[in-house]
Amino acid sequence: MRIDVFPNNPLFKKWIMRAVKKLPLDVQHWVDYNVLFVVAIPFGSALRLNNKYAIILHPSIFLYKDCDGVIAHEVAHIWLGRKRKCLVSEKRADQLVKTWGFGELRPNANYEEIAEMDKILGAD
Repeated sequence: MRIDVFPNNPLFKKWIMRAVKKLPLDVQHWVDYNVLFVVAIPFGSALRLNNKYAIILHPSIFLYKDCDGVIAHEVAHIWLGRKRKCLVSEKRADQLVKTWGFGELRPNANYEEIAEMDKILGAD
């Protein structure tokens, strides 16, 4: 696997590889060829850059206990074809990550904030 990480920091790459290796094999292969991980600010988002998707992670993410799950959650958004953050995409990503074996990232999830943002942005 040759996961692309920017900046090319061996520690960031090691942590991201650890999370990606826990994904189903077909998802691992897809991520390997289609995703660039960017460690920067802002974080926790994904966007399309030319022929790759970029997942932007804040450096502090690697200090989280559930770091692997957070990375998997962002991969799930792209895997599911997310266009923008909305209540439906957050719930779907949470459900998919759970099926991938990462457990429940937000066991006490309160999606009210996201639902409120959906109203403001007119999300589906």
